[in-house]
Amino acid sequence: MFVQTVGSALSGTEASSVQKNDELGSEDFLHLLITQLQAQDPLNPMESSEFTAQLAQFNSLEQLTDINAGIEKLHTAHLTSNSYNYMNYIGKTVKYADNRIEKSDGESEDLRFETGADAESVFITIYDSYNNYVRTIEQKAQGAGEQVAVWDGRDDKGTEMGDGMYYYETAALDTANEAVPANAYRLDTVSGISFDRGTASLLSGEKIIPVSSVIRVMETPASGL
Repeated sequence: MFVQTVGSALSGTEASSVQKNDELGSEDFLHLLITQLQAQDPLNPMESSEFTAQLAQFNSLEQLTDINAGIEKLHTAHLTSNSYNYMNYIGKTVKYADNRIEKSDGESEDLRFETGADAESVFITIYDSYNNYVRTIEQKAQGAGEQVAVWDGRDDKGTEMGDGMYYYETAALDTANEAVPANAYRLDTVSGISFDRGTASLLSGEKIIPVSSVIRVMETPASGL
């Protein structure tokens, strides 16, 4: 290998500086090649085939460096383009898959869900932030589409629950007691954008909204938001 060939041609200082780097760049490669030519035995010069092979290695390294630089530029351009695209979300209302509700100052947010077909009954089960059961709310005769339920902030025993974040699950049945799709969602207005390792998320106050969870984007706030 080329590095092994030129290793003996380097001085102690040069060798130690090369050994400190785990990766060999094109400038290092060229430096080693020149050093090898300067240090070779005039009575036993390098074979032309060996020298040609080392030049080919240097050329391949240059090409790989150019390719990596091109990929990095494309990646940067892609992130910049996405940044401008996601900025268009700011000020708009997004509907996104999420089953959180917050209770603040004694008032709870609405329970929002969407049924895939007409439902004879819908059961909404609420849990606290520690996944402890709180209450089940039953609603009758729900049509297909977006629905809103109200929680008074109490558990099954009528005890007032404290402020904080809660979670809910929805289950719906039709007239034949067959399951009907029922999925929780939220509506929030986007106030900012966050980027973490190239992945974008929408911000609504302190809430983080993954872009992948967005179902619909609306120009103006929906009724009751």
